[in-house]
Amino acid sequence: MALKVEFAAADVAWQIEVLKQFPEIANKNFYPAMNRSVRAVRSEVGSRMTFNDRTGATRNGLMSKVSGRGLNITGRVGWWGPGAPVQANILNYGAVAHHIGFVPTLGVQVEHPGLPALRFAEEGYAAAISDVTSELNAAAAKTVNDLAVK
Repeated sequence: MALKVEFAAADVAWQIEVLKQFPEIANKNFYPAMNRSVRAVRSEVGSRMTFNDRTGATRNGLMSKVSGRGLNITGRVGWWGPGAPVQANILNYGAVAHHIGFVPTLGVQVEHPGLPALRFAEEGYAAAISDVTSELNAAAAKTVNDLAVK
C-alpha cells in the first residue's frame, strides 16, 4: 500500500496571480531585500580581492545593480559596461601559459607563464549565499503575510 501526498496550494497560486497584477506589493518587500543581498555579495567578493591591483580598476570597477519590478527583480554583481576591466576575468578564471610573440625591439620571443585562477568571485558568492537566501525568504514571508486574508 502507498499513500500519495500532494502539495496543491490554491492560495499560493492565487497569491502569485495577485502579485502579477499588483507588482508594488512584491516591490515593497523584495526590492529592498534584493538591494541588501547584492550589497552583501559585492562586499564578500570585494573582501576576497587580495591581489595587487596596481591601477585599482578591478576593485573600483566592482559594481552591483538591482533592476526589474514585481516578481522579475534581478540583482547583478560584477564588472560590465565600456569601462569594465578585462583583468577581472583573467584574475578570477586564470590564464593558461601561452606564446605572445616576437618583440622586435628586444629581439626575443615572449612566452606568458600563465596565471592561477583566484576564484575570488565564486568564493565571495558562496560566502554570501546563506545571507541572500535568508534575506529573500524573509521577504517572501512578509509578502505572504501582506497577502493573507485578515
